[in-house]
Amino acid sequence: MLLKNIRFFLIYTFCLLPVLLTPLTAAADQTPLTPVKLTFAFVSRAFLGFNALDMETALKVFVRDLGRQWGFDVQTEVQRFENAQQLENIAPANRPDLILVDSWTYLDVTDGAWMEPLFVTSEEGDITNTYLLLTRGGKIKNVSELRGKPINVLTTTNANLGIHWLSVYLRDHKMELPETFFGELTFSNDPMQAILPVFFGKKDAVVTNSKQLKLMTELNPQLGKLVPLAVSAPLVNNIICLKRSGWKSEDFRQHLIQGLPDLHLAEMGSQILLLFRVQKLEKFTPSCLESVRRMHKNLPLEVKNFLLQAHNPR
Repeated sequence: MLLKNIRFFLIYTFCLLPVLLTPLTAAADQTPLTPVKLTFAFVSRAFLGFNALDMETALKVFVRDLGRQWGFDVQTEVQRFENAQQLENIAPANRPDLILVDSWTYLDVTDGAWMEPLFVTSEEGDITNTYLLLTRGGKIKNVSELRGKPINVLTTTNANLGIHWLSVYLRDHKMELPETFFGELTFSNDPMQAILPVFFGKKDAVVTNSKQLKLMTELNPQLGKLVPLAVSAPLVNNIICLKRSGWKSEDFRQHLIQGLPDLHLAEMGSQILLLFRVQKLEKFTPSCLESVRRMHKNLPLEVKNFLLQAHNPR
């Protein structure tokens, strides 16, 4: 509830403050702005737990104000897609300018040469998340003993690859798909709802990420007693891409390339990043996707189909 209140406060701050200051800004600077249009697209699970309308409103206002600082009058259109196929089906003339996509969906795109990956999101100075399969311990000593047991899967903004890692882990260890292997598979984007039932013995295990576990353990040190049965390699989650060509204003594109890495240095930029639970944007390098590529490579069709259909709560 506290996080939701903070988000709403920031959203309305972004929406109302520019309106209040517009007359002052206009009076102080009469330089005409160059009109541009920005189409922003994102995969739905990149913003789990967010109200879509609130998110779009905050983004549009932020981009508008950022554009004004650079001398542009930006009109933003927001598009949402569910998977790589929907992104690929967009006609070339209608392709979005800026795309926020999780790394798994990015690798699912078979014809993505038009997208240039430039940035990855970072929290606590780390662009990756490590996922853990946790239990209370006791009688359960290894993953195979969870067969037929109910588990939770925490799926949050900037950390939604837990089900992908779990599926690949089970495949690599000659076990069935998660929906078959476990007795019940429950997704949640609330850390407390996902982790606490395991601590209190109502569920047998949970897939979470190390950052959320650290935060929860700081609030309740007793959670440090949960036992990891399996741990993933560090995995990059979200990637920000720009359309390589076809921009109506190449000048605006260059402003984005130069300005996005420095968002966290300005108050307005740090607030919008905080709203979406990101500290800063780091430069993308192909090597940062290696661990995700290894998981993604040569997956059987049944695993791919399961992951396409896996429930991702909003």
